[in-house]
Amino acid sequence: MNSKFFGKHEAEVRYLYINGEFLYSGGFDKKIRIWEISTGKLIKERKTTSYIFCLSVYNNKLVSSGGKISVWNIETLNLEKEFKKDFEGYIFYFVILENFLFTAGGDRIIRKYIFNKGICKKKLTGHSSGVWSLVLNSGFLYSSDSSGEIRCWDIQSLDCQFILKAHNEGIWGIGFFKKFMYSVSNDKKVKIWKFENSYNKQPICDIELTNHTGNIISTFLCDDILFTGAEDNKVVAWNLKKRKFKKTFHFNSKVWNVCSDRKRLFAGLSDHTIEYCDLDDMFPDSLVQDLEKLFKRKENCDLIFQTLDRKISLHSLIIKSRIQIPISKLGDYFAIKPYKITKEFFRWIYTCRTKLKTELNDICQELEIKDFAEKSTFKSLRFSISQLYFENQSKNFNLIVNNKEIPVHKIILQARSELFRGMFVSVEDNSNCVNDYSSRSFESLNALIKFLYFDQLEENLEIKYLNELIDAVDFYQLNKISELNNEIKRIKMKKEK
Repeated sequence: MNSKFFGKHEAEVRYLYINGEFLYSGGFDKKIRIWEISTGKLIKERKTTSYIFCLSVYNNKLVSSGGKISVWNIETLNLEKEFKKDFEGYIFYFVILENFLFTAGGDRIIRKYIFNKGICKKKLTGHSSGVWSLVLNSGFLYSSDSSGEIRCWDIQSLDCQFILKAHNEGIWGIGFFKKFMYSVSNDKKVKIWKFENSYNKQPICDIELTNHTGNIISTFLCDDILFTGAEDNKVVAWNLKKRKFKKTFHFNSKVWNVCSDRKRLFAGLSDHTIEYCDLDDMFPDSLVQDLEKLFKRKENCDLIFQTLDRKISLHSLIIKSRIQIPISKLGDYFAIKPYKITKEFFRWIYTCRTKLKTELNDICQELEIKDFAEKSTFKSLRFSISQLYFENQSKNFNLIVNNKEIPVHKIILQARSELFRGMFVSVEDNSNCVNDYSSRSFESLNALIKFLYFDQLEENLEIKYLNELIDAVDFYQLNKISELNNEIKRIKMKKEK
């Protein structure tokens, strides 16, 4: 997949960081820039006195490292504090834990700073070459260097726990995925490491992944997908859960840094530009995951098909929203098909996901279902479910708020709210309405019901209703609570400016 232009610096773009709806960038032009992700508009720029190697947000402050460690106002980029400099060269990377900041530097020393004072409390020595990366996990600090070595340090005692010769060349990035550690290197390899008993005992290499033809110099982990950027002008996406290659993204020059908001993949490049690629359907949203659960659980199904070897239970509303084919025709067609292919077809109807694209494409042609590729996108699924919101005649349940009714489909409530699922499944409540006694307004709950269909919030909601929504999200036990709350907070911040 080829990239698109997003923004530009006057020198190499060395680091990117996403915070809400904004992208922060820093580079060798000694500038920090803030971009609005949705529009690509440059919001703010600050000229500094040092190269920028790393950026992060802590306590609503922007922190940068390079020739010094600086703390900036996150919105105005006004300088608020600089740490006392007691090192030569540059700080390539840092991590923050509570009130402590750990740095990785070219002088081979790891430093532990008290963040609010900006002074160094402890120096960790032992690396024989420049320290390039750090990661915190389960009470331990892990560091990698330009010789291919990884060291583990106890956070409390700061004693070295083990030394691992992980690669033959320098290691630009290390991190953790569940109980495994990953590392990327100038040797063009991604390695996954397995800990047998404890995180302070030397791990063993579980697998090596290869695809790059240039030094791997950047990483970004999003869910179970690891993005690696390299000097071959590529970013490779790896599925760490399955331990295999997933996709390649092509850029116009060396990829110094990568990050993602799950919708787009951003890359900071050596040709001074920031480019991006659309991620399309790489990350399923909460709607897709909810419908996947609905399909697997097979609760309150109102449709049963007999296949060649067994029966399958389904929800007619979901099927009708996705394809315009008479239910009787589907029943006749799959009556002579094996259960396995039938199940995979309807899993695709519910989620757009399938491992049998060729077979399902053939079925769609036989059933005269057009645009298989388009219907296999999350965008298509979201549109189909959103259109149910306007089908008032088929809505079979009412949420009563302050004596006002909010009509809704039972199956949508069941799929998206664990509270209503318990009401409809566990308790077997057959009523067609329920009163809400939570004292929340009609406006906030109506917005929440609309979210269940559209999988996005209305931008024009008043702040008082947004505040009510934060409590409602938890009360109704919606999936992806943290993501939805972040979206609510994003809209609030936008309104409060």
